[in-house]
This record gives sequence, C-alpha cells and structure tokens, in this order.
Amino acid sequence: MNITSFRFSLLLLTGLIVLWVPSLAQENNIFTQAELLQDAKQLASILEKSHPDPYSNGGGKVAFQRRRQELLQNIPAEGMTTERFYRLLLPFVASLHDGHTAILPLQTGTQPRPGLPITFKIIDESLAVAGAVHKDNVDLRGALLLAVEGVPIRELVQRQNNLRGIENVYGTLALLSRGLGTERGLQNLLPEWTDLAKIGLTLRMATGENRDFFFQPGEKIENPPTQLNTKVRMPDMSRSDVAW
Repeated sequence: MNITSFRFSLLLLTGLIVLWVPSLAQENNIFTQAELLQDAKQLASILEKSHPDPYSNGGGKVAFQRRRQELLQNIPAEGMTTERFYRLLLPFVASLHDGHTAILPLQTGTQPRPGLPITFKIIDESLAVAGAVHKDNVDLRGALLLAVEGVPIRELVQRQNNLRGIENVYGTLALLSRGLGTERGLQNLLPEWTDLAKIGLTLRMATGENRDFFFQPGEKIENPPTQLNTKVRMPDMSRSDVAW
C-alpha cells in the first residue's frame, strides 16, 4: 500500500514500514504549520494502525501519545522546510526501536557526499578502525574510536538511537558506522560540526595511547582497505541467504 502526499510518501510492506521525505532539492520549500500538522498526525495514525506493536519498546501507549503531542507542539507557527521537518520526525519514528520501521530521505539517483574515509568493525561494544589505514605515518589498524569532533562514542550511540530505531547495541553500532561514512550522516549525528573541510577523531591506539587525528571528508587513504585478521572461522555466505 502506498500513501502519498506532496510532503512525504510512505511504503508499507509485510514487516517493513519506510517513510520517504522529498529530495534535498526541495529542502528550501516552506510548508505551513497546518500542512505539517496534518502530515505528522497522519504518520502517527499509520504507525498505530499498521505496526504490530508501536507501544511496548517505547514505554507504552501513554508514552507514545506524549511523544506524538510533543512532536505536534514542536512544529512552529511559521512552518518548516522539508529538511527541518525530516529531522523533527526522526526521533519520533526511532522511538519505536524497530529496525524495520524507518524514515529515510528520498533516493535521488545521485551518490551521497562522502564522510569519513575509513571504515569500522564492531568489536565487543566498540568500533575499531578496519583496513590498512595510515595517517600521519601512523598505522591506525584496530584503533578504537573514542570520539568524533569531541563527542564521546557513548553520546554518539545515543544520538544514533534517536535517528533510527534498532533492537540492540550492535545494530546501533552498525548504523553509526554507516552514518559516519557520509556527509549527511555526520551532519545528522553532529549538528555542532561546522567546519565541513575536516573532521576530528580521537582514537585509542593498540599501545593504549589516545591520539587525535583529522581527516578530510572523502580524502584518499594511503593504503587500500583490507580486512582485520581473525581466528574466528566465518560461515560461507555465498551458498545461502544466511546473511539476511
């Protein structure tokens, strides 16, 4: 079933609810408070009617209705742009803590602008630099991520939970790692990030030393990426759909 207004489109599939907002090309359009109130009420109604359990993970029905009312009250009298409305809706949808229910920007066919030029692997409940990455003549392989732009990893995890619902910390870390890889993801996670020409990381090196590094979004890393060595024998993903 598709439900479409000129402000958003919602796709409902079995076990999956995805909301798309218009492309960033329309981000400067101002929609009136009445229009946005209508959309926000419609979204809340669809989630209640279509989701198998929109209440339990978010504290119950009363908590859901309280967040709904706060959402409506935060829509200003002068209206909002698509981008601001999108950011306002993110925590409301994420509060369901369901990885199959999400609000995403509409795909435009263009590649997202790059963010951090390195990738991470989840180790325990942390993110570690993956690949043969060298920066300032230092091998960063396996270094643990402590902070981005001075924001500690625990705070980043909490911010990620407010952007996209998920069931556990490992899902959150996977989404966080993906978000750090695009400029839009970084901006959603770090509204205080103003110097878009560089992004600062604090890493704990294999020696136990904490060090700060600066990267340019999308810069070329010295060595090609490789996987971290592991003693764990992983199952063959090519013979079945076990990855899903």
